[in-house]
Amino acid sequence: MTPQIYYGRIEFDAATNSHRKVPGVRDLVTVNSGKAPVDVNHAPPDVLAALPKLSRESAIRLVAEREQKLFENLQNLVLRIPELANSETLEYMTTEMGPAARIISIATVQPSGASRTVRLEFKREKKKQILIPIPLIYKEVDVLQSGRWRY
Repeated sequence: MTPQIYYGRIEFDAATNSHRKVPGVRDLVTVNSGKAPVDVNHAPPDVLAALPKLSRESAIRLVAEREQKLFENLQNLVLRIPELANSETLEYMTTEMGPAARIISIATVQPSGASRTVRLEFKREKKKQILIPIPLIYKEVDVLQSGRWRY
């Protein structure tokens, strides 16, 4: 397996005069992550299309629907995409964001094609933010803490 197959690559599309990311295997596959469901509010179309019994057309429709408004829960997902009702695909879906976030940046020098990839991992924690001390009123907020850059 080549690094481009594993990590993906950036392609230039002359027709649209823009770059696009071609996902690698690592973007599409998880091994023993400890969490089986895929977050339908943030997963790329290729990941959604890889779910059992979900066609590419349904994945594209799901992405278009969530661009209008994120799904509140799985019931809201089924209400807005009725073909998912009573589907085994729902077992592999969630609307809850996973515990980690990541930034991946790839720079390519032209015309040599030399490239460098860097990654920054984030950890997400839930903390209570006190709005009013008496009577105690608070809300839970997500706090992101950045890790180290990996080269």
